[in-house]
Amino acid sequence: MGSPLSFAGIGKRYGDVAALTDFSLDVAAGEFVTFLGPSGSGKTTALNILAGFIDPTEGEVAIDGVPITRLPSDKRNIGMVFQSYSLFPHMNVRDNVGFPLRMRGVVRARRDHLAEAALAMVRLEGFGDRKPHELSGGQRQRVAFARAVVFEPQVLLMDEPLGALDLKLREAMQDEIRQVQRRIGCTVIYVTHDQGEALAMSDRIVVMSGGRIAQVGTPAAIYDQPQNTFVARFVGETNLLPASVVEGELRLGSKVFAVPADGPGVGWQGSVALRPEHFARATAAGGQAISCTILDVAFHGGSFRYVAESPEFGRLIFQEQRGQGHEPLAPGQATALGFSMDKAVFLNG
Repeated sequence: MGSPLSFAGIGKRYGDVAALTDFSLDVAAGEFVTFLGPSGSGKTTALNILAGFIDPTEGEVAIDGVPITRLPSDKRNIGMVFQSYSLFPHMNVRDNVGFPLRMRGVVRARRDHLAEAALAMVRLEGFGDRKPHELSGGQRQRVAFARAVVFEPQVLLMDEPLGALDLKLREAMQDEIRQVQRRIGCTVIYVTHDQGEALAMSDRIVVMSGGRIAQVGTPAAIYDQPQNTFVARFVGETNLLPASVVEGELRLGSKVFAVPADGPGVGWQGSVALRPEHFARATAAGGQAISCTILDVAFHGGSFRYVAESPEFGRLIFQEQRGQGHEPLAPGQATALGFSMDKAVFLNG
């Protein structure tokens, strides 16, 4: 099994610029944790500090309770997979996979045996004698993955490893990485800016912004209960409706609702966040339904994604599953959208 991993008060500064601030996180053995955020959010900085490629300005990193912050990268027993594959072009696949074992002094026969076993694990039996240029992008990524786990590292780091692959292959590799990770039980730190990838693969997601942790949670918790407007906007699509609580009533524009039992108190002002799938066509405008006009329609196979314009709330996005008993809406068509306040998330600011 992989070992527990901890970041304690990690900071990294480049002159006056803070690339990472007060980064503290505990990762359980065998957990798949994704660092998710836009460019410049600090996710790769945190990964590189764990890998030993850069030194933190402050704080400590430990694996299984043992500080590793001052250990050189080759002494940390960490595997790493890069987007660029980083395979040796002059070596065949077997020797590429066995290279970490060679660096650890494993004899040829033993490392060839372990390399073949790792290739079988990623469904590349019989590819050992090929050179990297003879493989597809997905096959090269599998080789890189096999090389990263062949020496049974305590922690496996993956830095946007699927970014160069097309959509279908990327989805297939997501499934494969998770299956292999569960089989070998290693701890994984995965870096991506792709929210769909993070939601599909992770046990927990660390959403990052401006060098800080914005929220940590399971994919469902991050999606269903974002803690701030940045997370609500960055992870999935959302609609933010200005709202306030006045005289014991929740007010969204001209709409008035009862304040939920766990809702905000009197005097609160902020936003109500509603995901596109939380809207549904209402039988009529007025009351608590939102009148709007359809601007655009996108077909997504099992669903339709609509962009609408509301005189009161501006641009809205809602999603509707096919087969709901009515025809799809069309651009220019007027409609009304209803929603349940049970699905709403209340955000400050």
